[in-house]
Amino acid sequence: MITRLLLFFALWLVLPVQAQSNNLTIRSDVQEANSGTGVVVARGNVLLEYPSRQLTARAKQAIYNGRQGTVLLIGNVVVDQRDRDQLSAEKITYYLRENRLKAEPPTGQQVTGSYNISEGSKTNATFSSDVQEATAGVVTATGNIRFEYPARQIIATAQKATFNNKERTVVMQGNVSVLQQGGNTIQAESVTYAIDESRFIAAPTTGGQVRATYTLPPETKSPPR
Repeated sequence: MITRLLLFFALWLVLPVQAQSNNLTIRSDVQEANSGTGVVVARGNVLLEYPSRQLTARAKQAIYNGRQGTVLLIGNVVVDQRDRDQLSAEKITYYLRENRLKAEPPTGQQVTGSYNISEGSKTNATFSSDVQEATAGVVTATGNIRFEYPARQIIATAQKATFNNKERTVVMQGNVSVLQQGGNTIQAESVTYAIDESRFIAAPTTGGQVRATYTLPPETKSPPR
């Protein structure tokens, strides 16, 4: 039998008065709750729902800590937010007060995040990295970044990437390499991608240069006269 636990009591203990109407629901095969420590442990087919933040998550295990205001999700974790963004990892910590997600993979693997970066469109871009954090419209990915935006035929690699939805930019840093439609490439220390303008701004290391290679269309030969 699936257990359903509404965490009214724990949220009331740790969150401000205005947040008391925010109900967090955890469903799982088995749950243990300790009212003394404010810790709830849910195991097996975990489904977390937080409607006020438009967030749902699935995992093998969840540990809710009322005093710390965190939910630790473990095992094949998939988090969906606003019905458009998705974050997948072996372990994700959700910081309730900050509405912040931090995703970490098992050793030797990566975190994958799929985010809607085009306003008014269902077009998503994917970030793969060693660690990712998402909060308030800003996604920060660090370590061995691979950024893919199929709608614009863009693939990029870097050591750090920051997607800022408010500023409508993706800023990539650290040995950045960008492959664009048609085979054009950019190599620089940092590259800012202005999403709505589909424009790249590249900068080199101090004393260095940006390198760009453009694939030219084949020459057309004039027919013999």
